[in-house]
Amino acid sequence: MPRRIESLLIPGPAGKLEALLEEPEDAAPREAALVCHPHPQHGGTMHNKVVYRIARAMRRAGCVVLRFNYRGVNLSEGKYDDGVGETEDARAALAFLRGRYPNLPFSMAGFSFGSRIILRLGCEIPGARQLVAVGFPAAMPKSAGLGECTVLRVFIISRNDEFCPLPAMEEYFASLPEPKRLIWIEAEDHFFAGALDELEAKMVQIAMPLKSLHAIWSINSGKLRQFERLTNEALLHSLEPGQPGSLKARPDGTLLDGHHRVEVLRARGVNVDVLPREIVHKSTLEGE
Repeated sequence: MPRRIESLLIPGPAGKLEALLEEPEDAAPREAALVCHPHPQHGGTMHNKVVYRIARAMRRAGCVVLRFNYRGVNLSEGKYDDGVGETEDARAALAFLRGRYPNLPFSMAGFSFGSRIILRLGCEIPGARQLVAVGFPAAMPKSAGLGECTVLRVFIISRNDEFCPLPAMEEYFASLPEPKRLIWIEAEDHFFAGALDELEAKMVQIAMPLKSLHAIWSINSGKLRQFERLTNEALLHSLEPGQPGSLKARPDGTLLDGHHRVEVLRARGVNVDVLPREIVHKSTLEGE
């Protein structure tokens, strides 16, 4: 069945907003995602290459994705409003998306200026599963104070981002409450030059929920009790890339190793779906 792609003009607070709605290619959507583009006064649109990669990754992970242009961009009505009106545009776009898919959980992602929009909106409204801030400009004055909430926030930053030097990002990230996650990518600049494929792969991992290879009844109770004696910190460390028992999964999120530890963490309320994992394309590994 061909996937649904719709070009839309949706109602916004300053007039109609140009938007693009895309469903996954091979299955019904399991989550809804809103993606926000970079600064409209510096050429940012919903067709920006980083925004496109974010949206495609989230579709690959099973999300229906809505991209839109802020007021005054291309066919969207209105004029630039210094981030205030653009946040309201995102609120209207999210309301449209949730109205179309009322039974799905939702997440938000944004690039650069768009990352500020989703952090502002996502920390203000209830219910988001996660907020993914790509290229968050931590060194910019207007970024101060954003993201201070208890929604899961995932930051993906280029190590050579001219708007987010490493010290500024680390200081900002340290100030935020949990849950949070920071991912650095070896890219040439703010726009992830030379690393767009890696960015897209990371986005797929972040958006893809982990699935057990085994039915719940086949979990070994002895092993489960063994891991239940460990702290969350110890379990999470053991699953990190490079550890002997690192988390391994297929591209579709099916666990190949670490499922007992994941089960313990999930029972304790840890969002295991965003844990870094090694993707194994062909393996007979079934792990612990």
